[in-house]
Amino acid sequence: MTIRRRLVKSGLAAGAAAAVLVLITAPQASASSSVKGFSEDPTRFGTLAACQNTFTGPVTTDSSRGIVASINNVTFNFCQAGTSVTPHALPWSLSLNDSSYTIKGFSVNIATPKGRCQYSGTVNGFMEFPGVYDLRGLLTRQGSGCGGPEQLNVSNLSEVIGTNG
Repeated sequence: MTIRRRLVKSGLAAGAAAAVLVLITAPQASASSSVKGFSEDPTRFGTLAACQNTFTGPVTTDSSRGIVASINNVTFNFCQAGTSVTPHALPWSLSLNDSSYTIKGFSVNIATPKGRCQYSGTVNGFMEFPGVYDLRGLLTRQGSGCGGPEQLNVSNLSEVIGTNG
């Protein structure tokens, strides 16, 4: 069962990579282009919550070193039962190049059955396939109330990111 699950995940990641390859191999992003990212599997916020995510925003800088985008729309859907995650303090800043990315200003409100709290920090990832990256980061709690730890690991094995326009 585990081998089958890994093969299915590999197939999904490869399919996502192929879909995004069209976006990545398109002509260089222009100032009027946008960036879109999403996860197929839930992004884990430690043991507090897990949700799929989608984000979009305009590209603000395009150079030979990569792009910078202002992430101004973020949604977290299909969260595990009894939890929710919402973005806080948008826009966030995305720096994306061929091999990695960083999102600065990543800030979320997490609601659990014990209450609500806010976590902030920086997340980043490294390319697994063209257009497919992992996601990782350490977020710091900005207030108590949800029963969560002072620091929280955020992670996802596959985050698809591409540009269009």
